[in-house]
Amino acid sequence: MPEKRRWQDIEGLETVQTIVRKCLPQWDTGLRPVQLELVSAILDGDDVLCCAATGDGKSCAFSVPPIILREYNEHPGLYVAGLPTRKRPIAVVIKPTKGLAENLVHELSLLGVSAFSYYSEALTEARKTGVRLASEIKEYLRWQVIFVDPEHLTGKEWREIADSPTFRANVFSATVDEVHLINEWGLSFWLAFGTIGRFLRGRFPSSISINGLSATLEPGDPTKHVCQSLGFFYGRFKFIRRSNERRN
Repeated sequence: MPEKRRWQDIEGLETVQTIVRKCLPQWDTGLRPVQLELVSAILDGDDVLCCAATGDGKSCAFSVPPIILREYNEHPGLYVAGLPTRKRPIAVVIKPTKGLAENLVHELSLLGVSAFSYYSEALTEARKTGVRLASEIKEYLRWQVIFVDPEHLTGKEWREIADSPTFRANVFSATVDEVHLINEWGLSFWLAFGTIGRFLRGRFPSSISINGLSATLEPGDPTKHVCQSLGFFYGRFKFIRRSNERRN
């Protein structure tokens, strides 16, 4: 049996950069340091809170790991053995608005990543055509990345999806984008934001990475509240914070 390794080890980090340069030639220098730290932690199943400026490339948290795992699975002889993977990797991204999600679905398609926007319009269309989206997600693993809003995430269909053995064996990451909204909206305006952490901790496999991304999460109580809501405890998650100040 191959020795178990971690993506955050030297050989794992080198493998990440090698695959990125091969599969994303437009990124000929590989990932930036903050992106490499974020992606490798997610691939290892570590929980991460990443606070970095808009433009720092935080979306690599859900766009790059599927590419890396697909290449690693398809060409095992080219890379160091024993790194964590899934047979048919799935990432779930909780995002508040449909418009942003649909833009990202298009952007991911340009990278060769299949993605789906699980919002009201898509559900209505699926019902009209007789497509059972829950089955498409949990059994057929049709998409590599699935965007969903907080309200649908905690609904009946997603409870069914999260209980599926096939889905559980392949999901590797749950990303909460715009994670500062848990503090800003989850207390009063959009209560579904406040239940994300409870649902992910209670329904998703404990082996996955739960990660939050934000450009505007403030230090102090706002960060503390987000950590409590997502079940991030001191010493048990990776905290990446980069200044939002731009140098001239």
